[in-house]
Amino acid sequence: MKKLLKLVLGLIIAIVILIVAMVACTSFFANEVDKELKKGGEVTAVDSKQAKGDKQKNTPKHFVFGDTIKVGDVQLTISKAQNQSPAQYSESKNGNVVVFDVTAINKGDDSAFIDDTEFNLYINDEQVDSYFGDDMAISGDLNKGKTLKGKLFYDAPKGQSLELIYKPSFSWNDNEVVFKGKN
Repeated sequence: MKKLLKLVLGLIIAIVILIVAMVACTSFFANEVDKELKKGGEVTAVDSKQAKGDKQKNTPKHFVFGDTIKVGDVQLTISKAQNQSPAQYSESKNGNVVVFDVTAINKGDDSAFIDDTEFNLYINDEQVDSYFGDDMAISGDLNKGKTLKGKLFYDAPKGQSLELIYKPSFSWNDNEVVFKGKN
């Protein structure tokens, strides 16, 4: 009877130690995941006329066209707005197409997805329609250390105050970056 009691007591102690070890490991893992999620959504200025200094943390999420920023692991440059005539066989309601050159560089270890659907253009808080002409807009998977260049096209009149909002599709955070300027 004493042997059985010692065996049961030893088994209970072993189970308690196992439970404590599992809780400790789970807590450690959850903290590491939380750190990675916070790191991945950080927005920093790399080369910005709006923010003072290079690579500042906690910079405002409002930038001007031409700035280079880093959202998570992707370094992003949006050119100044350029006006161009619509394509011959693709009508424009406003008779003008606003074009942005986009350069994205993946500074992380995992691939990143960049697409024109992650960008929205606004004039006076009203969303501007995308323009679909002869050229293809930026879209693609961006592998580690690689660069993707492309364009964004919008059907908008000339001489407007523009607000271009970028919000990554595949992000754990609700980061949204705003670029402002005129065309």
